[in-house]
Amino acid sequence: MIKEPELIYVFLGGSAVKTSSVQQKIIAQIKGLNQAGIHCTGWFFTQEVVTDSHLSSEVILKPLEKQEVKGIFGKYMEKQRQIRLIHEELERNGGQAYFFIRHMRSGKAYFRLLQKLGARIFLYIPSNSLLEQYHEFRSGWNGSPAVRLLKLISYTFNIWLPERLFYRNYTRKVRSCVAFTPEFCDIIRKRSGGRAKVIYNRDGADAEYVPVRQPQDAEGKVKLLFMKGSQSVQRWSGLDRLVRSIEAKGGNSFELYITGKVLDAEKYSQPFIHLTGRLPENDLAALINRVDLGVSNLANYMIGFTQTTNLKSREYFMRGLPFIQANTMPDIEGTPLQEYYLNLPNDDSLIDMDLVYEFACRTRGIPDHSVIMRRYAEQMLDWNVTARELAESISTELQQLEVLRS
Repeated sequence: MIKEPELIYVFLGGSAVKTSSVQQKIIAQIKGLNQAGIHCTGWFFTQEVVTDSHLSSEVILKPLEKQEVKGIFGKYMEKQRQIRLIHEELERNGGQAYFFIRHMRSGKAYFRLLQKLGARIFLYIPSNSLLEQYHEFRSGWNGSPAVRLLKLISYTFNIWLPERLFYRNYTRKVRSCVAFTPEFCDIIRKRSGGRAKVIYNRDGADAEYVPVRQPQDAEGKVKLLFMKGSQSVQRWSGLDRLVRSIEAKGGNSFELYITGKVLDAEKYSQPFIHLTGRLPENDLAALINRVDLGVSNLANYMIGFTQTTNLKSREYFMRGLPFIQANTMPDIEGTPLQEYYLNLPNDDSLIDMDLVYEFACRTRGIPDHSVIMRRYAEQMLDWNVTARELAESISTELQQLEVLRS
């Protein structure tokens, strides 16, 4: 048996079979928090197991009973049922621990959890979900008038209204929210009417897990890599903007490699595009050795962001792959790593592909750029560093709470 933890990291969606980038991040954070002196255990709730099962010494997979989903409110009701079961488990076996919870699905069961346990919860909000879900809704706005009406009803009552209530009434219930840029911290405070307390904690990368790149083929067409991690379309990633820009200004000078699952593959049949599908780590590393530049977010204006400290940028830095993106990074500006990403306008204009080509040629001309990037990334962006910052913020909060209690 694991002794009662001081902090339980709650994640809805864990798996022993299919490891996502989100799960890898959480495991790295748990490891970093423990190394920083906070005894943290992960509780990953999943339908893969029927009894508690250890994924590692620090992570337990906890069972969620499967249930059939029906109707336009089916997915909403199923998610709230799962959250209710999580709440019961936290009440039953959480002891006096504090909880670090990754934002789940807004609704009655979720609100009840935040209301009841909020004083013990650090709530990580990973994205601007209101705007993301709006654009996902708009991308699926098709079908007959009746179908569109049902979609509108589902979106309004399953997503938009619960999320509005979450930000306005429940972000202030928790010990502290956690967000990955100062800009997003301000957005959360504003949506809460100034009543939410928010901790800034940036994303990182795992130096132990991520291999450093060995650049090859530094000549000819510039090879771009877009790593698609999400199963959804995510138009704010800017892939369509990049494709339009290459078509208009650089079709003969660039090759674009897209990894991961592409839902609308027929849109990307241009001769300069290569769809690789999901690659095993060894094949992905080999491809990263061959390309010149990575591609991070290029249309985050759609979800209200001008800043980022996202996982993709951290991984590019750690791998030693220069990249392009349309966001500034508050933890990178003014550091040596700033030289290895090209900051583009954060709008829907065509990208200046001549500028991208020149940037690629410049970084090609630095033979050891991947080693330089990796060295600074290990010092600044490893999860041991960013999780230690989070641990310090959590410890400060808990110390203040103990003073109040005494």
